[in-house]
Amino acid sequence: MIGVNFDITELKNTQIELEQKNAELVQANRLKDEFLATINHELRTPLNAILGMTQALEQEALGGMNSRQHKTIQVIQRSGSHLLEMVNDLLELSKIESGTKELHYTPTSVFELCQSATTIVQPEVQNKQLQLETKLPLPLLKISVEERLLRQVLINLLSNAIKFTPKGGKIILEVRFPSSKGEHWLSFAVYDTGIGIAAENLQKIFEPFVQIDSALNRKYQGTGIGLSLVKQIVKLHGGEVTVTSQEGIGSCFVFDLPCVIASSAFEIQLKSWHNGGKAPVILVVDEHAGNLMTVSNYLEARGYHLLSAHNQEKAVARARSSCPDLVIVTWEGPDQYGLEMIQTIREQGELTSTPMIAIAPQTLSDEKNWEIEVAHAFRKPIKLQELAKIIQETLHHL
Repeated sequence: MIGVNFDITELKNTQIELEQKNAELVQANRLKDEFLATINHELRTPLNAILGMTQALEQEALGGMNSRQHKTIQVIQRSGSHLLEMVNDLLELSKIESGTKELHYTPTSVFELCQSATTIVQPEVQNKQLQLETKLPLPLLKISVEERLLRQVLINLLSNAIKFTPKGGKIILEVRFPSSKGEHWLSFAVYDTGIGIAAENLQKIFEPFVQIDSALNRKYQGTGIGLSLVKQIVKLHGGEVTVTSQEGIGSCFVFDLPCVIASSAFEIQLKSWHNGGKAPVILVVDEHAGNLMTVSNYLEARGYHLLSAHNQEKAVARARSSCPDLVIVTWEGPDQYGLEMIQTIREQGELTSTPMIAIAPQTLSDEKNWEIEVAHAFRKPIKLQELAKIIQETLHHL
């Protein structure tokens, strides 16, 4: 009888120690999550109160203030908002890293997602006198993502670009479909003309709580959470983030997302139109420059060719020279004013059979009374998505 004996006492002890360490780590992670949840509540409550009260003071709801006091309140507001953003980022990052974060997918308009993100950072852009340009795909795309988280990714990248771009610089937000990764990928890119990142630091910037400039008196504030959160959110959606940069030239952050674009995503298909297969031409008439820009940009992003006019004389001239497929008229004032403007544009602009859409003030007497003059009449405010749907239906029946 031949046998071999091994003493596995040490192996067993090591295994027991590893199991104990693992249990301790699980417990530590649970305690960390509980701590962050508590801190989140304990910090949010007083911070919201601080921000609410400073807003009331800023608006002089509690009495008048001099210019020096206004500036002081503004500093408190900015500092409080910054602290609240850091608390939110920290909690979000903790949820993702612990595996407890669940995504809630919804069909999301790429154009509206980008527009909402750029609107939020616009005050920062204006404060530093920067140029912010957007390049969005046509026709409009819809992707299935958690909209709030993807918006946060865009805001973080844009805010980062703003922070590190000197006064007078330029930032570009560009969306490409399909991306360089393939036909089932959507690409978002944020370019800036900022200070850039050294090659040896490019791999560090996505690590949590890491700041490239680690000096206590560093010029640029931050916790190092933002880019780490960007990477985690994109990864959670099955995508990836890359960065290229040159010191003194600028940086480009790109994240690619896998996506299946449903046929309904292409809400406007530029098919064989009577105008030679080109995009439908829409003339928008609005005396308010801000409204005119908003509607024009939105419809251009949906694949239309836009003409704009801020008064009826300009509208008549544009109509005669370009023969639009559809005219949208918006005005402020009594019904008769709007009616006369529509009739003048139709008659003098030689648009006898061209469909028109009226967007009237809330004081409009009855939309049904306008059916003879226009294809559709609405009272303000009208949602852009609803307007786009009506335009599509109107042009479809031509």
